[in-house]
Amino acid sequence: MMSRSFPRFFLVLLLVVFVSTITGTAVAGRAALPRTGQTQCYGSNGSLVACTGSAQDGELQAGQEWPAPRFVENPDGTLTDKLTGLTWLKDANCLGTHYQADYGNHDTVTWEQALGFVAGVNSGMYSLCGAGHTDWRLPNVLELESLWQDGAANAGWLESQGFANVGGGYWSSTTSSLYPDGCNAIFVDLEFGQIANVDKSSYGTVLLVRGGQLDGTPDKNFPANVWRTGQTASWHAGDDGAIRAGVAWPTPRFTDNGDGSVTDNLSGLVWFKDANCIANHYPEVDADGLVDWSSGLAFVAGINDGTYGQCGAGKTDWRLPNRKEMLSLIDFSHYNPALPSGHPFLNVGLASPAEYWTATTKLLSTDKAWETWIRAGDTGASDKEASTRYVWPVRGESRVTPQPTNLAPGYLLLLDD
Repeated sequence: MMSRSFPRFFLVLLLVVFVSTITGTAVAGRAALPRTGQTQCYGSNGSLVACTGSAQDGELQAGQEWPAPRFVENPDGTLTDKLTGLTWLKDANCLGTHYQADYGNHDTVTWEQALGFVAGVNSGMYSLCGAGHTDWRLPNVLELESLWQDGAANAGWLESQGFANVGGGYWSSTTSSLYPDGCNAIFVDLEFGQIANVDKSSYGTVLLVRGGQLDGTPDKNFPANVWRTGQTASWHAGDDGAIRAGVAWPTPRFTDNGDGSVTDNLSGLVWFKDANCIANHYPEVDADGLVDWSSGLAFVAGINDGTYGQCGAGKTDWRLPNRKEMLSLIDFSHYNPALPSGHPFLNVGLASPAEYWTATTKLLSTDKAWETWIRAGDTGASDKEASTRYVWPVRGESRVTPQPTNLAPGYLLLLDD
């Protein structure tokens, strides 16, 4: 009898489909994280430095590559992001352009007014901002953040990609977990980069979005789908908790690897289980685990060369996470910490300032680096030399390739670097 052999590639594909179908594991819910866009490296004083050996974001550039061009301009006044699959209104302040008179001659509005404006666009009341569509929504925090990049001044970069009237802080549809009464919402500044919780009675700009992963299933046509924020409670019609846009989280979200590391089944990244390994194993570095930025990079380098091997889980390819990798851990429905329910991590740094360094420099102020406030998920930037923050090592990469056409819908072939 003749035997027939199959290429290893196809055997792997068949195994992925079989295992994910039988066990319900995380393959179908995988969301690749995009690169931040940062390609240069900066010292603690903000000066440009050589990237080689720095382990900064600009050297490693971890994450999914961007398509070129990043955005496609549609004839109806919209732009489609070929990275995420989201479609945006080209006018990033259409309310200010056409309907200031309806809002006291202001081009910014409160959170509830922002949601009401979007409903008015869809009903035809504000049709000049509808581009002929009636399924617009106020973007959630992660959808808005997907427009942020750290390779160029962001507002100017967005306008170079086809947007108009970009500037200032934008309302997201996501309510902050900071206060149980839901009085704050998440604000994303597309000019300066901060993600902050702001009282809903404050004033912000409105940017409209449509499309994306509304049923929770990854779209094989776009390499870096936005994932869900974790918010399930709704505070207003049309908000994040009501719509829940994005790739659904897999179950289980995390896998404890039993070696001191944890795999995030949503992103594919591997995190060290002890979220404050400095304090718990190397208090001589700092008893609280709080170090300046360059010391944080140096500590991770020490993990990899064996100096701080107890924080390495037997691996030597750890790094300080970039801005988007750190943000991928956040559950915006939880507070203190803003991590998914049932997470297996230990010793999460909740003592003030409760912030974790990233490897990404703030481009508009290169003596600062981005950090994530682990209590509620806010993102800000602090002085690399004067500020001390926690360090949480990560390894692996978050990438996917387009789905082969002979696989069942929703499955993605994973790349393991």
